[in-house]
Amino acid sequence: MANKIEIISASLVPMATNANPISKLDPTPWDLLFLLLQPIQNGILFHKPESQELQISLINHLKNSLSRTLDFFPPLAGRFSTVKNDDNTTSYFIDCNNAGVEFTHAVAGDVSISDILEPKYIPEIVPSLFPLNGVRNYEGVSKPLLGVQITELVDGLFIACTMNHAVADGTSFWHFFNSWSEISRGLDKISKPPVFERWFPDNVPKDNPLIPLPPLELNWLQNIVPPPLLERVFHFSKESVAKLKAKANSEAGTTKISSLQALSAHLWRSVTRCRYEKSTDNLCGQEVNFVLIVGTVGSSPSSWAYVGLGPSPVGHLLQELNRQQQQQRIDSLQKRKNERGQQQKQKKKNVRQFSFQLCAVFINSADRGPFVVRFC
Repeated sequence: MANKIEIISASLVPMATNANPISKLDPTPWDLLFLLLQPIQNGILFHKPESQELQISLINHLKNSLSRTLDFFPPLAGRFSTVKNDDNTTSYFIDCNNAGVEFTHAVAGDVSISDILEPKYIPEIVPSLFPLNGVRNYEGVSKPLLGVQITELVDGLFIACTMNHAVADGTSFWHFFNSWSEISRGLDKISKPPVFERWFPDNVPKDNPLIPLPPLELNWLQNIVPPPLLERVFHFSKESVAKLKAKANSEAGTTKISSLQALSAHLWRSVTRCRYEKSTDNLCGQEVNFVLIVGTVGSSPSSWAYVGLGPSPVGHLLQELNRQQQQQRIDSLQKRKNERGQQQKQKKKNVRQFSFQLCAVFINSADRGPFVVRFC
């Protein structure tokens, strides 16, 4: 396998109508955390059309449908913009200026689908199937926030997307991809329009939510050289996860261990054994770190609709916590109100009982005609 990619064409694709409903969007504090990180990259393999004419027609169709899809996702066709503040800080926002997304048509004439899927480890050519390689999220000031690359293989097509991670999360990524699929199939509108409403902490002004950031520490990025590690994708079937869960619960003598907990524990033990040459006897009492990134997108009915420009996963969580705290405060106030009401009722009741006792004593002690006692 020659591992050679030939770029046929590259262009910027704008929105089809430029009927932009929004002009700018302000990132949340959690979006800004991703500025120094790399973008999201995912791709899908497809069978190759039978003729060259169909291939060219398909690529043009994908390019046109991408443009129409951007009408529903204007921030993805924009760029990051910055505001220099007087205190040497910088604020970022998304300028929905329709600068366009990168669209690349490439050919890998010596690569087949089996060359990508069959190897034990991810082949070295796979990164070259994606656009905007090596671009950090903060570079969205001058680089596209979204890139698409269609690569012709010997017997297939690889459609790859690179999306700025400070703009969208994984759920939003696939929301866009599925929406593009709908427009490509001939629909005029997408089934689930994105929601661009933002959630900010209470201490961020609603009328000007720009968040000042100190100068980005870019020097340390240049000093980071990742080791030449091989990458591999693991797939755990439903049956294997069920076995892990049953084994974990059996060994612990419980039924409360979840599938995620059982799988996480299995990964932790496997990674730890690999790090320490399959022997963990000398690790007793030592701290062993293992980081596992798990999606935490909220389970609210509208969580699918956020294009990273709604609350991030952490934002969803904090929003829910904030909602719970507000509800707790409301419940606490209502409880105190009810308690005060009960206390006032009890006081009135005590006064009535006391008055009744006095009247009763007076009636019984006075050897006179009957009294009529009224309570208001």
